[in-house]
Amino acid sequence: LPLCLMKNLSALAPFSAVGMVAVLTALGAMIVRYRDGSYQPGGTFYDDIPHHLQPSFGHKSRPWSTSALPFVCMVYTSFDMHYNSPSFYTELRQASIPRFGKAVGCSFAITAAIYAAIAVTGFLTFGENADSDILNNYSPHDGLAILSRLAIGLSSLLSYPLNFIGVRDNCLDIFGVEVDTPTKLNLFSLLLLSFMTVTSCFITDLGLINSIGGGTAVTLVDFVFPALMFRGAIRKFGRGSPAEAWEVQLVLGLMVVGVVLGLLGVWDSIAVQLSTES
Repeated sequence: LPLCLMKNLSALAPFSAVGMVAVLTALGAMIVRYRDGSYQPGGTFYDDIPHHLQPSFGHKSRPWSTSALPFVCMVYTSFDMHYNSPSFYTELRQASIPRFGKAVGCSFAITAAIYAAIAVTGFLTFGENADSDILNNYSPHDGLAILSRLAIGLSSLLSYPLNFIGVRDNCLDIFGVEVDTPTKLNLFSLLLLSFMTVTSCFITDLGLINSIGGGTAVTLVDFVFPALMFRGAIRKFGRGSPAEAWEVQLVLGLMVVGVVLGLLGVWDSIAVQLSTES
């Protein structure tokens, strides 16, 4: 609140820019700590963190280990904003299909580059002990880490409404709730946000939530639904050219790969969680 009560996503554009700067700030701090070796044995902050979060390298894994697949499921969640696409398009300045395609292409490329940089830097610093929330690996006495936590907190705060508004609108459709006045919409938003806030107080493992959610719901949004919709559109509006047929097969093949990786990632996440509890 009050960002989640907004009716127009375009007003969040300046806040999204601030959120991007915050993430880049955290990435910069991670790179500095990787290069200065503060978290290596004998480093300034090495003894400040628990043993299970200290850097660990050199261990041999099984050739076909699925231990990296939960991370793949987490990456899926980076690209799950499809349900906001109509709003993004209608609120785009001088909206057109080419301009929208350019905006989406640039956004995906930047997001992929940032996620890759954070993942690589975190792994190079902490190895197999890199936590699902990488900032947990950093010392509570590290000034750059404190700045990074504040920056990521700010980024999460400012980008949260983008996800929330999509969830809210879909909940209204699913439950058949009619909101004919701004007051009713605000009341529903308050109730939904309160439910989410209370639930979050009892869930602390963000990695588990991201991996399971990414391997199930986000897999549907990222791989299954778009592929089936594309195939349906080609069948209805396509010209029946060989190129279109090959493109449909490629999209369906990517869908199968995404689903298989997602399910394996969920399986591995649950197995790790059960073994940890036992």
